Amino acid sequence: MALSVRVGAPAGYDATAHETHFSYGDANGVTHEVWASSAAAVLERMRLFRSNEYEVGVWRLGREDQSMWSDPLSAG
Repeated sequence: MALSVRVGAPAGYDATAHETHFSYGDANGVTHEVWASSAAAVLERMRLFRSNEYEVGVWRLGREDQSMWSDPLSAG
């Protein structure tokens, strides 16, 4: 939400996805679309996955093991 305020882009809410979203243009004219999952969305997805007997793993972006990004498999 701090980014939304900083760039002056009011956030909307998608009730189906349970996610907040907004878009803005940067100084180079590039448009960015930002979506942020709410706790409700994450828990809904976790329940869905678990009900189908999938395991669930989550991490906090930026807190992952950074060495994973040097592996050729992560290059896409």
